[in-house]
Amino acid sequence: MSATSRFASTRSTEQHEDFRNAITWTQLQSEVDPERIGLWGFSYSGGHALHLAAFDPRVKAIVAQMPTVNAFLISRRLTSHLKWRNSQRCFHLTG
Repeated sequence: MSATSRFASTRSTEQHEDFRNAITWTQLQSEVDPERIGLWGFSYSGGHALHLAAFDPRVKAIVAQMPTVNAFLISRRLTSHLKWRNSQRCFHLTG
């Protein structure tokens, strides 16, 4: 099963639900062995594949290419300290 992230939303819980629904649908297909479900994900979807493999016993194999496992920390490393501080200030004013 190849899976991609839901583009309209960045909420991980909704995306994990999408993956679980896709697994359920796939298992119901007559040409699929329901005991041999695997996931493939790249970047953000790779992180989802790791999460689902850890918590959904139906997942028997995964391929996670360059998975994003902590987007918050990665964004801090890629942003200068000054930009990060300003974005946090804006977030607290609007959020």
